[in-house]
Amino acid sequence: MMTSRGRLVPSRLSRQSHPDCRAFTETADEQLDRLPKRLQIRIVEKVEVYAQQPDACQFSESLTGSNEYRFRVGDYRVMFEVMIDMLFITAIKRRDEAYR
Repeated sequence: MMTSRGRLVPSRLSRQSHPDCRAFTETADEQLDRLPKRLQIRIVEKVEVYAQQPDACQFSESLTGSNEYRFRVGDYRVMFEVMIDMLFITAIKRRDEAYR
């Protein structure tokens, strides 16, 4: 299934089933677009699963000195903020670049 931005999203985790659960910032969206399709799908799947949880933060770690959290997808880190029951994905970076 494709979203309005042309991103592949597995049908079992489609955005229509939980319409206002997550948003990618422009930076994060560009970072995601630069990754291989297979990795994009893995990241979007994991974001969707976490976004549907009552408390997505219980599955993530908080970043020191900020309101952001992160979770892992292989060698990548997905940084996000939670506001009004919605995940705002702020960055997607390789592990070795994520904490600079």
